[in-house]
Amino acid sequence: MRAFTDVERISGMPGILSAADLLEEAATVVIAGDPADALARSLATTALSAPDPAVAVLRAALPDALPAGHPAHGKGPLAGRPVAYVCRRNVCGLPIAKPETLHQSLHART
Repeated sequence: MRAFTDVERISGMPGILSAADLLEEAATVVIAGDPADALARSLATTALSAPDPAVAVLRAALPDALPAGHPAHGKGPLAGRPVAYVCRRNVCGLPIAKPETLHQSLHART
């Protein structure tokens, strides 16, 4: 708590606030499906081009590719086609099958 009241440490405030924002608002985009598929590549490119620096992209070819504690563990392609899951605050959203929809989701930051 002293970091917020100690005048000598005020220079560290931007770093503390940035870390708090990263912990609270960071997004993980999980691309589920064959990484060689054109749609999977397009979804990954869309996620990697997000303007928010707090976006991590994971590629998971198989539903069990992620650790059991990850919110996207067990989520896979939809009807055999690659999809993206946007996970924030330890919860993943519905599968996204279109790069345009993924783009909108990442720009909304919700």
